[in-house]
Amino acid sequence: MQSLSHQFLTFCRSKPADEVYNYFNTEGCALYQFLTEAGYPVSGVGGVYWREGALGTNSCVRHYLPDGMPIAISMRPHTFSALADRLEALLSEGVAA
Repeated sequence: MQSLSHQFLTFCRSKPADEVYNYFNTEGCALYQFLTEAGYPVSGVGGVYWREGALGTNSCVRHYLPDGMPIAISMRPHTFSALADRLEALLSEGVAA
């Protein structure tokens, strides 16, 4: 099975190149879109992690993102093709594997 980073890159490459994601809105965030479409039990994303379960409960689990990925997602431009290029660069450097 591919790593989360590779799955996310494949998702970004599948989107129209000029499609914009909204980094500042959970539902519009590229990572949130990927996680929900891929069937992960995501309840939110934030900074350096995504989570399942409600905050402040015993069922809340935070899944921390690989190094470099949070910066790649937050950088502009916020298009899927630009994000895919940034993720590809990270993976080629062995950073976000």
